[in-house]
Amino acid sequence: MVSAGRKSLTYSRPLCVSHAAEDSEVTMEWIDFSLYAALIATFWFVFALRTPQFVLGMIAGRNLDWLTSNKDRAGALLRGRWLAGSRYFLWFCYAWGTLGLFALSAVQVDAVPQSILRFVHGGPKWEVLKDVNSAMFISGLLCYFACLGVALRRIRDEVPLAQRRHASLQPRSVGHFIPRWVRAGTYTVVAVHLAAWMVVGTLGLYPVPGFWVRFMAPIGYSAIFIVIARAMVMWRPSRLSNAAERRWGVRFAFAALVYVQVRFAIQLYGEIAGAPLGMDRLLHLGVVLCVLLMMLGSAPFSRGRQTDGAPSAGKSSLAALGILIVALLAPPSGLAQQTATPAGVWNGAISLPGAELVVSVNLQQKDDGGWSGTIDIPIQNAKGIPLANIAVDAGVISFSITGAPGNPTFKGALSEDADTISGDFTQGPGRFMFRLTRSQTGQAAALNRPQEPKPPFPYDALEVAFENKGAGIRLAGALTLPRSSTPAPAVVLISGSGPQDRDESIAGHKPFLVLADYLTRRGVAVLRVDDRGVGGSTGNTFNSTSEDFATDALAAVEYLKGRSEIHAGRIGLIGHSEGGLVAPLAATKSSDIAFIVLMAGPGLPGDQILYSQAAAMMKAGGAGDAAIDQNRRIQEEFINVVKSEKDPAVRDSSLRAVRDKAVAALADDAKPVAAQQLEAQLKMMSTAWFSHFVAYDPRPVLRNVKCPVLAMIGENDLQVPYRENLDEIEAALKSGGNTDYTIAALPGLNHLFQTSKTGLPSEYSQIEQTIAPRALDMIGEWIERRVR
Repeated sequence: MVSAGRKSLTYSRPLCVSHAAEDSEVTMEWIDFSLYAALIATFWFVFALRTPQFVLGMIAGRNLDWLTSNKDRAGALLRGRWLAGSRYFLWFCYAWGTLGLFALSAVQVDAVPQSILRFVHGGPKWEVLKDVNSAMFISGLLCYFACLGVALRRIRDEVPLAQRRHASLQPRSVGHFIPRWVRAGTYTVVAVHLAAWMVVGTLGLYPVPGFWVRFMAPIGYSAIFIVIARAMVMWRPSRLSNAAERRWGVRFAFAALVYVQVRFAIQLYGEIAGAPLGMDRLLHLGVVLCVLLMMLGSAPFSRGRQTDGAPSAGKSSLAALGILIVALLAPPSGLAQQTATPAGVWNGAISLPGAELVVSVNLQQKDDGGWSGTIDIPIQNAKGIPLANIAVDAGVISFSITGAPGNPTFKGALSEDADTISGDFTQGPGRFMFRLTRSQTGQAAALNRPQEPKPPFPYDALEVAFENKGAGIRLAGALTLPRSSTPAPAVVLISGSGPQDRDESIAGHKPFLVLADYLTRRGVAVLRVDDRGVGGSTGNTFNSTSEDFATDALAAVEYLKGRSEIHAGRIGLIGHSEGGLVAPLAATKSSDIAFIVLMAGPGLPGDQILYSQAAAMMKAGGAGDAAIDQNRRIQEEFINVVKSEKDPAVRDSSLRAVRDKAVAALADDAKPVAAQQLEAQLKMMSTAWFSHFVAYDPRPVLRNVKCPVLAMIGENDLQVPYRENLDEIEAALKSGGNTDYTIAALPGLNHLFQTSKTGLPSEYSQIEQTIAPRALDMIGEWIERRVR
């Protein structure tokens, strides 16, 4: 997708931040912490304690007749089972309040990772705590009212029917308290919302990860705590007799249910459409007003008898509602709003078919009011790529990437809280969704690559350079040396096709860095080198061929032979992919090569590799035989032109004619994307490297390799399919008289030797593993047996 050259420019935060600004920020954060702690304590401790008190007052005031004539039973009801049930409710509230305060304190002092508290999305710590506690505020009330509802259903077991008729004790259905149109509307909102989520999930329209977690959230918020409430009542039955309390509870539950569903519906719309979520604050206020109207409209505190001096249920309920309003209207970022500006570091991804392309964007406002910025694309090893055409207008932000084909452009909306930018990414005719989230640390996103080595190292790592005198180029790289008193065996790593750095960086992985670390820890020195035209090396990759790269490998061997730390008679080559073509070439030209390892090295001619590679990938992607055959015919036409036409002008003209013919045969909606893809391929087909590759047959060279050989390919490798290539390699070595070779097919491993599911290249960046340990062990143990 996005492609750009490697840049050395990186961004760092300014170091001229004043101490006064830092102190002010810290002070404001602690003020926020104090206010939020007070809010949690007020709700979970004060409100939870007050709730049973005003409920008991309402019961006493509304059921004087029955209480007077049934003192003993009333005492058991009010002081016994009901208070026992309330106790469970209080324990729940106190436990959650305490947990909330501990969590708040732990996050405030950075004692625990924020990820522990992140339910659905990653946001700043205040946003995380607001979301968690807002959900718990509502869920706690639902738990309480569910407890009341279950208790009321059991009152028939406690009070005789005749006495119930003379008091406000008749169990009534939900329909008695909620008008039919309100019930119908509520159920419709819930049903439409859940159906919409199901459709979005089934069709794969959701632009960010975690769809099913978000889908289950509005259901789980209510269901979990209703189950808890029912369990509490069943353990210690609490039988309460008050119609007003039921009316309030049932109507609030309906309002809360609509609130949860509509809030998540707005979130769903915002994330799919890339719209700001500015309606969220208005929704909070609207729900509070609805709850207030429901409670006042039910007239719960005027019916029935009330003794002089009895607690005023209405005042108690409205006092509790006041606390509820404070809870629901808690500011979205822990009382500390951010300035609505896009300045800062933004991490996120572009949603491509079958994969997420992770990016990090840095936007800064200049003194003159204009904007500057850079973008990092970790899986392409691209850092600090300058942005152009940056525009910020009324919350709409757009920018493009300088110098990349197809004019890659981002255009999205800044959310009301200035924490997300979401919208469309376009490159050529392609259009995809993207979503960026503000980095709270000011750091760009880093891919999780647990195998990448980190200092301190138990070996020496040196920057080195040497000459390929025959080619007139300089090659730069890194040499890792075991700390040993005796000369160590060594290997030279040879990368695959295309310009590669010394780590063979691909899809956010550094396979050669991991391999070099592994082998050096086992006592083998490793030299890994930047390809021609990359990093510190001169020359040009695409103007060179596999034959030329073999001379680079031999120059590396000569360099190692001249170092006293290296055993000159134990130097081998490890080639990956095309490097598996280069290593045998070098081995046949020098007797100094002690062994070679072919990691996914081809055993078939280049054109056959391309045909089988395309067929395997298309099949894995779900293409039918007809589409695979059609693609094969197009490939053959292109390659036949490359093989037959030696004149560059004639070749280019013929290639474009084949391109135009192939595009014309496609459906209209597929033509723009196909034309763009084929245009990029035409440039590669015109290079000296491609002309040599499609005509090169590795088998004659393999027959002349006399040193030990390890050939290994993953069974999930779609770029160099294992069966036919390993068979050809073995047959060539055997026919040439080589008796020291090992052929290995590794189940479940892809072209990079990662443990994989499909083997498709789109998987490479999504897998955290760089090289499977069993592949590393096979290489290390095999080499050790050859250099003892």
